[in-house]
Amino acid sequence: MDWGQILQAFRMPQRGYPVEAARAMLDDPVLYERAVEEFQRISTLPQELEDSMFHLHVMHLLAEKRDSRAFRPLLNIASLTNDQLDTALGDFLTEPFKRCVAAVCDDETAIRAFIEDRRHSEWARLVLVEAPTLPVFAGDKEAISLLA
Repeated sequence: MDWGQILQAFRMPQRGYPVEAARAMLDDPVLYERAVEEFQRISTLPQELEDSMFHLHVMHLLAEKRDSRAFRPLLNIASLTNDQLDTALGDFLTEPFKRCVAAVCDDETAIRAFIEDRRHSEWARLVLVEAPTLPVFAGDKEAISLLA
């Protein structure tokens, strides 16, 4: 499977999960790097996030790999307006999004700063409040205080 086929499989809704595209991306370092770069690129482009499902697939795959390069793009997405968030993520904003953020977070102070910035969507801020707790409950990290 080549890059164009992976993009097509991830961008458009289809019947069933694009397993072949996900495997191809995860198994080939070159395709994996292209996916990271594309995710970083589109994370600041609300119209592309609206017109594609690429980010929904890739954020989960990068989270599975615990790839911290996905953290900033996820914060970019969380920075969208309420309407843009709803269009880009829909129901993925709640459970899946915070789990992806938790899996790739390499800077808990950035989450704190995001939460404290009232210019961001209340929904995104609320979701991100829970993200640092998930690794603690899983036993992967020590608890930190967001209030410190």
